[in-house]
Amino acid sequence: MVAGKSIVELGAGVGLPGIVSAQIGAKSVTLTDKPNELRLLRENSSAAGVDCMVKPCTWADKDDMAALGTFDVVLCSDLLYDVDAQDAQVALCDTIKGKHLTH
Repeated sequence: MVAGKSIVELGAGVGLPGIVSAQIGAKSVTLTDKPNELRLLRENSSAAGVDCMVKPCTWADKDDMAALGTFDVVLCSDLLYDVDAQDAQVALCDTIKGKHLTH
C-alpha cells in the first residue's frame, strides 16, 4: 500500500505509522504535528534509522497546509477527538491530496 509512494502523517504524535511506512519502502515520508511536538518526531525517526521529513502543520494555518505539498497517501491516527478541528482537517486533506487520492 505504501511502497514507492509519498506519504504524509497528519498529527503524527510519536510518528509510528509514518516511521513504519518508511521502513517498508515508502518513497518519501513527511511527519507533521504542532510546532512544539516536532522534536519527538525527529528523535523517533532518527532512532528508527529512517529519513523522514518533519514539518509543522497546525490545522487552521493555511500557510502550514500549503507548504506541505501533495502526497499519494495520507495517514491519520487519532485525529477526530477534537470535533472543532474536523472542518479544518477536511480542508487540509483537500489541499494535500494528490491527483489519485480521494476521501
